[in-house]
Amino acid sequence: NQVKVELNFKIQQVKIAIGLTDKVFKQEKECLEFTVDDINTEVVLRRWDLFVTADVGRLVLNEMTWGV
Repeated sequence: NQVKVELNFKIQQVKIAIGLTDKVFKQEKECLEFTVDDINTEVVLRRWDLFVTADVGRLVLNEMTWGV
């Protein structure tokens, strides 16, 4: 079992916010917010194969237009 590379890592949170710009008032207003929490990943590279596994703790999509 000749493992060349083995990686184990965790990403606590990835957050993406999407907004629109009001050209009259020159203000940006968030519309959507997408959050991914607790991504656990394992990568194993051997001479003959590659093994990747990932677990996601939580996915959240918030609509921000109505003040959520």
